Amino acid sequence: MKKIVLFLLLFHTISFCLSGDDKTERELNYKIRRVSPEGGLGTNGQRDVKQDKWGFIWVITVNYLYRFDGYTFKDYTEKLKESDAAATWSFKRLEIDKNGDIYIAGSRGLLKYNPLKDDFDCLFQADVNLVEEDIKERLWISDPSTMGLFDRQTQHFTPIESNEGTIANVSAICAKTKDIYAGTTTGKIYLYEEEKKKFRPVFHQPEYNIVDISNTGSLLYLLTENRGLRVISTDTYKEIKQYDFIYPDGDQRVSARALFIDKFGDVWITGQRGIYILDPKTENYVHYYYDKTDLYGLPSSSVWRISEDNQGNLWFGTYSGGLCFINLDEQRNMKSFNGLTDGLDYPVVSSFEEDNRYLWIGTEGGGLNRYDKQTGAFVAFKHNADKNSLSYDNIQSLLFTENHKLWKSFSPIRLA
Repeated sequence: MKKIVLFLLLFHTISFCLSGDDKTERELNYKIRRVSPEGGLGTNGQRDVKQDKWGFIWVITVNYLYRFDGYTFKDYTEKLKESDAAATWSFKRLEIDKNGDIYIAGSRGLLKYNPLKDDFDCLFQADVNLVEEDIKERLWISDPSTMGLFDRQTQHFTPIESNEGTIANVSAICAKTKDIYAGTTTGKIYLYEEEKKKFRPVFHQPEYNIVDISNTGSLLYLLTENRGLRVISTDTYKEIKQYDFIYPDGDQRVSARALFIDKFGDVWITGQRGIYILDPKTENYVHYYYDKTDLYGLPSSSVWRISEDNQGNLWFGTYSGGLCFINLDEQRNMKSFNGLTDGLDYPVVSSFEEDNRYLWIGTEGGGLNRYDKQTGAFVAFKHNADKNSLSYDNIQSLLFTENHKLWKSFSPIRLA
């Protein structure tokens, strides 16, 4: 049961505190802390972010590579240009293996950080799109035409095929569990068969442009660019659920980007509309997006990848908003509305009531406001002489009865 405490602050703002045991309530209270580009990050638009074994945060943008020490950003892009002044790199993905070695997938090859030189070595020249280590400490990489294993000792790449031949257009690799999956932009999912040293196609939906995949238990989550989130049973490899809430009003023009499952089992989805967090048990979700009045909100609604650091914080790269992170164990206790920069219709608040979905707010002059606790949207109800409406806009108190009827008292005194 949610508990909401309302405070009147000089009749100019209202704040309420959410408390409870279920994860949905915790998610509503997350504090998003920002790392400003003013600390030395020369460009916004972060594509990926990881923490190494020394605690440094590595950040890649489309054309720049940085290391953050907690205070300033160090630019490594110029070091790469020293070896080839004409080279222009497009950085795509970061990976840090079990030994703490740092790898970067880029348009001109696979890079590895050399701590003795404080520079990067190019191990393999190709247009590398993805790099990921599996639980057997093998390194998987892909280019536009194939995917396979990269031997770090011999620096040799071995393509891994399916019974259909080479696997092209790989857009996602899921290798953090015993089952290794690859997804493609053409809607195919492949499962790696260890005994045969080959991939087997297990799912195909041509209209799905798969951008990320994640496996937990007997479920495989597929994030598509503009077809929402799909859930596949790994017992049958049939689609069992679909979630389209990331496309309000059916608008599929804004793409999704990345998928992450946190320690609570909640599914995080990033894209150009911010972050959505889905609780698969209740199927409730919350939405974070940029709000210039929210000091603990997202710095931009365009969010790229999610990465978990050694302390369990989640780091986000954004476009045009800088870098930010969330401590999953730190909650925001208060949320305020002032009636000027948010949806609250009138700032002078006199009373409130609550049901499972809504917080009802009485005002002294602005009628009745209804706040949707799931979506954060306000709806105002006011007196209208020509319609069935409130008797007055000056509400003194609110009360829910056992039969779920909302009673209002007004000034001048009247009960409705």
